[in-house]
Amino acid sequence: MKWIKADKAPKVQGKYLAVVSNSQAYILDYVDGKWYGQPFYSGKHINVTHWMELPKLPMPKDWVYDI
Repeated sequence: MKWIKADKAPKVQGKYLAVVSNSQAYILDYVDGKWYGQPFYSGKHINVTHWMELPKLPMPKDWVYDI
């Protein structure tokens, strides 16, 4: 996976790893052409500079449990 500049929007609505203008990364929702998510206020403009798809989760057989 690689970072995509925000001038190219995701084609599918969903959750993405996004970098905002202060260089911090967040998991944000992309819905109807807008970014949403914590710690940002609903409806506030979020200045996303780059985004990428979230990695796939590990399979249960690969999980490590502490007993």
